Amino acid sequence: MFNCENCGKSFTRLDNLKRHRRTACVGKRIKVNEAHSSNSVLCEICNEYVNKQCYSAHLRSNDHKRNAFTIIDDGVEEITSAFGNKITSYRITEPGKHIDISEYSYKIREKVLSLLQRVIDIHCNIKVNMECFGIYFLNSKNDVEVKSFNTKNKIITSAINVYDVYEEFVDEIKTKMSEFQERDSGWTLVEILFMEINCNEYNPTRACSFIDLPITIKAKKAVINVQNNDNYCFAWAITSALYPPTGLPQRVSSYPHFSDTCMDYNNLEFPVGIREIPRFEEHNNISINLYGINSWFNGEAMIHDIVTLSICQRKRDRHVNLLLVTDDYGNNHFCWIKNLSRLITSQSSQNEHEKYICEGCLIYFTSAINLIRHQNDDCTKVRAILPSMNMVTDKYGNMEQENILKFKNF
Repeated sequence: MFNCENCGKSFTRLDNLKRHRRTACVGKRIKVNEAHSSNSVLCEICNEYVNKQCYSAHLRSNDHKRNAFTIIDDGVEEITSAFGNKITSYRITEPGKHIDISEYSYKIREKVLSLLQRVIDIHCNIKVNMECFGIYFLNSKNDVEVKSFNTKNKIITSAINVYDVYEEFVDEIKTKMSEFQERDSGWTLVEILFMEINCNEYNPTRACSFIDLPITIKAKKAVINVQNNDNYCFAWAITSALYPPTGLPQRVSSYPHFSDTCMDYNNLEFPVGIREIPRFEEHNNISINLYGINSWFNGEAMIHDIVTLSICQRKRDRHVNLLLVTDDYGNNHFCWIKNLSRLITSQSSQNEHEKYICEGCLIYFTSAINLIRHQNDDCTKVRAILPSMNMVTDKYGNMEQENILKFKNF
């Protein structure tokens, strides 16, 4: 094990430590009895001063977690966190050596379910994700590393079946571990170490309020972002698409109240989740396509690409394209895409002329005829099947396993 003398981070390989020193090391940790600057923060658990820029990384480090844990049950450790334990991590261990994630998840299931139920009783609503840690061996380089596979956050309330959520977490981890070993990486699982569960207190009243757009997207003037201060951004986005504004398009006062419009929102629970959109479509005879923002750094600036999140099964006379914006705290906000072509043309072509965009795959065409031909002959027949052992019937009537990744007529 190699340790960085500046920030204390540990590495299993020397070349990774050298790369960290050149590119990522941002601060020096100082012992509590040494002089410290105003840029350092005291970690009382580790008894060390840490540079403010790398304090959050320090809280996630294994060194801090080793010092911060408290045993609360057999095989269950609580890792002390900040904000009055509103954000808390738990480590689940099981005696013995395990290499089968299915067997391991079964053995720790009761511990996890009991823990989650205990946290729900305290906070009522929580946002949870899981991360599985394991030791992997690379035979070609005779190297050993600890690798982890995490899941997306899920919101759990007292009305949700915790067992079903746990099974979804396990399936997601299984898929990621299987994909990692099957993509010719060469890494072999030696032992499953432990499972970490991260629980955040979730306040639904703060979700889906106004979130500003990135500057580059805002400059295109292709998205109407209503500045609501409630949980009903989905309803305001639909209203802005169906009713012309009487004033500035981003103001709530420029539109009739969504409860007075032709749309029925009675069967929706706000803030609205993506899975509830198809039910809203059927109930109101409207079709909705949902897009998201994929942000990445190209070495010079942040790039914000538009990606497809969900596509309606059938396009109706009343059709709306929505954009889902997410902030750093996991909150979501819906906006109306007024001009899809203007929004995404720059990410696929340097030609600034208007394009005919396929709303399903975001491929552009220079004429409406080519777009119609693509939608009729090509786009509806493109399919990708993610790995699974289930037997399914494809759209051509053939029985096959889902564990084959294939593309047709692309």
